[in-house]
Amino acid sequence: MSQEKVSDEPILVQKQLKPLNKAGDTHSTPDFGKYGFKPGQSSNPGGKPIGARNRLQGDFMRALSEDFAVHGKTAIIACRTEKPDVYVKVIATLMLRELEVKRPLEGITDEELEAGIALLQEYLKAARSLH
Repeated sequence: MSQEKVSDEPILVQKQLKPLNKAGDTHSTPDFGKYGFKPGQSSNPGGKPIGARNRLQGDFMRALSEDFAVHGKTAIIACRTEKPDVYVKVIATLMLRELEVKRPLEGITDEELEAGIALLQEYLKAARSLH
């Protein structure tokens, strides 16, 4: 039994509509889908395999993690001493995007702040005298 080599090229099949017969029935034709390919036949047989991107990202992250476990601290120290601008940029990218600024004393006047400070000073003076 001889085996023939099957081509890797996509097989394009043009759909042909058969005319209606006298009874109004259509002759059956194979359904090769919307794009004219047999089921399982790709229009891009050399394309990216399913999951290739996820596998590449996973492989990269594992390799990076392994390298960092061995050389991470040394690399951070070298970056800090040799390229402080890059070091600061890395820190900035790792920080939160928004910093919430809280100003609990914003609505208090200067006079109210001075009175509050005077009261605290009196309280601290009285607390020290008890000890």
